[in-house]
Amino acid sequence: MRLASVLAIALATLLLAGPASALSCPQRDPRDLARAVPVVVTGVVETESVFGARVRLDRVYQGRAEQTITVLPGTGNYVGVPWTFYLRRNAVAYSYTDCGGSRPGSMTPEERAFFGGGSAPTPDQQLFGPTGNTVAGLGALAAILLLMSRRRGRRPPLTPAGAHP
Repeated sequence: MRLASVLAIALATLLLAGPASALSCPQRDPRDLARAVPVVVTGVVETESVFGARVRLDRVYQGRAEQTITVLPGTGNYVGVPWTFYLRRNAVAYSYTDCGGSRPGSMTPEERAFFGGGSAPTPDQQLFGPTGNTVAGLGALAAILLLMSRRRGRRPPLTPAGAHP
C-alpha cells in the first residue's frame, strides 16, 4: 500500500508539473540585469574549449571590452552563433551566470530600447595587455634567474691545478 501511494504521488507530480519550469530562467527586465553586471556585449563565439569560449565582439552596450574576449564558463559549443552577454570581469577572463541574462541570440527589442546602439569594442591588446605583458616579462625574468642560480649549485667543486683526488 505504501509503495502504491508513493508511485501515485510521483506520477501525479510528473503529470501536473509544467514543462521544464524548474530548469528555465525567469524573464528579467534589462534595467535589473544592467545593474547586476558592469559589462554588456554582443558577439559571435569563435572557438570553444575547456578553457572557455573565445568571442569576437560586435558591440559594447555597457562598460568597456576588447574586440576579442574569453568568456568562462564556455557556451556549450555554440561556435558561429551570435550571443548576448551580461558579464563580470575576472583576473583572467569574463564570466557570466546561467540566469544573468546571457543567452544565444541577438538583443531583444526591450534591451535595444534600453541600451541604445552601443559602441564599437576597443582594439585587441597583444597577448595580455600592457599590464599583463609587464607581469609576464617579470615572471619570465624571475624564472630565468632562478634556473641560473640553481644551476650554480650543481657544478662539481673546482680542484686546484695539480691536485689529485
